Amino acid sequence: MITNGYECIIESIKIFETKLNSVVENKTPEENLQSAFYLAEKSGYSLWHFIRLFSSTTGITPKAYISSRVFTECAKLLILKKDNKNYQTISFIANLFGFESGANFSKAFKVWCSHTPAEVRKNESLNIITSVLQEPLALPVKATTKNEDGKLQSEIIVCKSMHITGLSFYLDKPILSFDKLWKTFSAKCKKIKVQSQPEFLQYTAWNPSEDGSNSDGQMVVMCALLTDEKDLQQPIFINKKIPGGRFLHVVHTGNMNTIGLTYQKIYGSYFANSNLKLTSGWEYQMYRDDRTDIYIPLF
Repeated sequence: MITNGYECIIESIKIFETKLNSVVENKTPEENLQSAFYLAEKSGYSLWHFIRLFSSTTGITPKAYISSRVFTECAKLLILKKDNKNYQTISFIANLFGFESGANFSKAFKVWCSHTPAEVRKNESLNIITSVLQEPLALPVKATTKNEDGKLQSEIIVCKSMHITGLSFYLDKPILSFDKLWKTFSAKCKKIKVQSQPEFLQYTAWNPSEDGSNSDGQMVVMCALLTDEKDLQQPIFINKKIPGGRFLHVVHTGNMNTIGLTYQKIYGSYFANSNLKLTSGWEYQMYRDDRTDIYIPLF
């Protein structure tokens, strides 16, 4: 019986590898072979939670792992000689692993390893792509404690809904820092009506596609102030109501450059050792003096 996120990831890898092995051994396509959404659904977690949990546990996104494993097995078939009973044409291999066409397969394969399938086949060796080959992940089964959280300053709390006003930014690729967004907002935030001392907040939402390919980017970031919905704000600003409910509240102290380590503990330790689940792909942070309060919604 799966009791926590870590065991969920172990099981999802087993499900995928079983499917992949069936394709290789039986030379028959398997439905949902390259779908991270399918694995998330089987695990009982939302796609967003599954992506974050998988990435924190393994160090690679589920989409990247699935693609690398598929291409690795494709490459192994490509170097077989014609007198081998398992030898297949490139078009057959493309269809076998769920690609729409040989052209799509060749293009994606080259992105993965910088060589076309034809080049790998002609070379008759995996030597030219050794550095990108991905063998099955073998995560050790370990004893976990439900409340183990990597020494996070954390608690589960119930929060009321909030009204915020600010500027919204759409990002279609990962960025290392949100400084530019906040500088843009800071230049205009004095025009926002607030009831008391300004409270700064960042709302972030992700919308990963079914295959998990959007998990590394494509997000909406809203730099905002806590406001009263009764106040009329200037039209250049966006108004949003953040719903209330149960949240994991985590306190990050110190430099914002190290907040990534706190998130690693949240997903790689806290959620990995817990049966808690996220409601969807959004969260918010509140900034107070030298600390950042992170709020992640829960079921």
